Amino acid sequence: MFCGPPDIKGPVDRPAALPRTGHAGLGCREARACDADAVLAHFRRMPPSDLRLRFCATVSDASLRAHVARIWENPGSGAHGP
Repeated sequence: MFCGPPDIKGPVDRPAALPRTGHAGLGCREARACDADAVLAHFRRMPPSDLRLRFCATVSDASLRAHVARIWENPGSGAHGP
């Protein structure tokens, strides 16, 4: 599913990067709820040592799924912890 604005073309399985000032033209945008599968896939690709650094704990796949589900529950609060 494509998550970018309708006038931006990108691969079907990824959102299109949108250039922003202040990012040296590196095309980025805020993650949205429609990006949850991509965020989860990103965490799943991380080696266990990086996951421990990110979450300060060893995390299970169920913990990763719960964390990703919470990210957009309370916008602006961040989803800290596994």
